[in-house]
Amino acid sequence: MTVGGGLACWLNAAHAATTYSYFYVAGQPEYDVVPGTTVEVPLYLQEVNSDGSSNSLLASEDGLSAAGVSVSFLAASDSGPTSITGILANASSPTSGFDYIQDSGQATLTSTYAALSEATNYSDTNGVAAGTQTNGQCEVFLGTLQLQASAASYETTTFNVGVYNLDNGTTQTADPDYYDLDNNTDPFAGNADLYSSATSSGFSVVTIPEPASLSLLAVGAMPLVQRSRRRSIDRRRR
Repeated sequence: MTVGGGLACWLNAAHAATTYSYFYVAGQPEYDVVPGTTVEVPLYLQEVNSDGSSNSLLASEDGLSAAGVSVSFLAASDSGPTSITGILANASSPTSGFDYIQDSGQATLTSTYAALSEATNYSDTNGVAAGTQTNGQCEVFLGTLQLQASAASYETTTFNVGVYNLDNGTTQTADPDYYDLDNNTDPFAGNADLYSSATSSGFSVVTIPEPASLSLLAVGAMPLVQRSRRRSIDRRRR
């Protein structure tokens, strides 16, 4: 065996030993926002490899040929939660976006649920690529969720980011294998030894008043505090 051939075998073996996990995630786990404002939340498919190496199944598969994602309301701390107002696909040309939007999400959009499905055209030679990999982790941008923050202060609303359609395997890699990342047991495009089926994750929106609003509240409360002190003094004198 030549030195070059031995190195190639070693690299292939190293790549084969790496396994992958996938998650539907928001841009960050918590958004602290001003009550009543509009909030835009980027949505991603996140890939995490098992060894922190530079190996990437998404890179070797030329990115994604199709993707789907859904967002649903989970819970709120009060009766006036943050609500969903829209969802926007990552509409562009590969490798930066999808050029065939299968479901823009408008038909099923409610204040508590949004979903979209997107793909590349058959004529495209590339899939949608992931961003820069760091410590074995990278992400593919899927779209943007639009929210209307609760008008109430200190309201916490939580949402779940997950699969669009588990049965049909909406999120798939591109050439050459077209792996079904939503279902690694798919008999046509799954590989349970190589990767775990994509799982959901949550994020929250917390409404926090601006400092100026807090100051106004404090000023407004001062007369009440003063009245309370006067009453206490009057009681003591009696």
